Amino acid sequence: MKRLSVIIMSARPWSFLLSVSSVSVGTVIAASYGSFNIWLFLVVLAGVTLLHAAMNLINDYFDFRHGVDRPEVATAAYRPHPLVQGTMKPRQILIAALVLYALAIGIAVYLSFVRGWVVALLSAIGWFISYFYTADPINFKGKALGEIVMFFGSGPVMVTGAYFVQTASLSNVGPVLLVSVSLGLWWSLVLVANNMKDIETDQQTPGRTVAILLGRSQTIVLYSAMVGSIYVLTALEIIMGVIPVWGIVIFVSLIPLIRLIGSFRTASEIPADADPQTAKVEVLFTVLFLIAFGMQLIVPIHLG
Repeated sequence: MKRLSVIIMSARPWSFLLSVSSVSVGTVIAASYGSFNIWLFLVVLAGVTLLHAAMNLINDYFDFRHGVDRPEVATAAYRPHPLVQGTMKPRQILIAALVLYALAIGIAVYLSFVRGWVVALLSAIGWFISYFYTADPINFKGKALGEIVMFFGSGPVMVTGAYFVQTASLSNVGPVLLVSVSLGLWWSLVLVANNMKDIETDQQTPGRTVAILLGRSQTIVLYSAMVGSIYVLTALEIIMGVIPVWGIVIFVSLIPLIRLIGSFRTASEIPADADPQTAKVEVLFTVLFLIAFGMQLIVPIHLG
């Protein structure tokens, strides 16, 4: 039981809210077009969450092998590192990750039978990105490609996948893809924050991240530009009618981000919890996104 609890904590269950966000956004857009099946929503959510948990475990396994995870890393200050702490063996983490991958693949196979080859293709892309994000021989993160591949995996792939499972159609997929860009940028933003705080420790490893290549000041510029892009896109989506007018409430989530960017610029060091702070705002963004669609049902407002 103790070993199971360690594995659960190593899978970082608090991070699953990011997956919930992407699936929920794709599903609520499908619902706005009249397609919603609670069973399929829950199945997709289960599959994506299992994939996310497997990815976190396999990342810990390879980060430990690559020498990225060490006692002095910033993340050790706020989350457990069983391989670094010696409470788990690498083989145990690897087996747990593979079991979770097998369960996620089983769900993907079921959904593929129900909805067809599009689900199979998107699921395969999701598995490929999640596994090789840090796994050899590709290791996207170590080649400074982590933010890019995670953008596609968590945005266009996951959001569009959730939408397609509900509708069994790619009609109206244009607006879905537009919204998915924002979600993909959010996931990449979390990674940028994570790698920015780890610049010094990551420089001592063979791989390279975008933050290492840019340095702290330019990474803060990149972070700020990505934040700006997310909210410019949101405004555009409201004007185009992709998001209801009530979507203006989403901009409330910009306030903590402005404060966070300010702390990046003025503090002597990037906060050790820069990535979970960013992720919390992403969750707030999603909640406000869903509220906007809910308010549109209660009090419809249209531009023009």
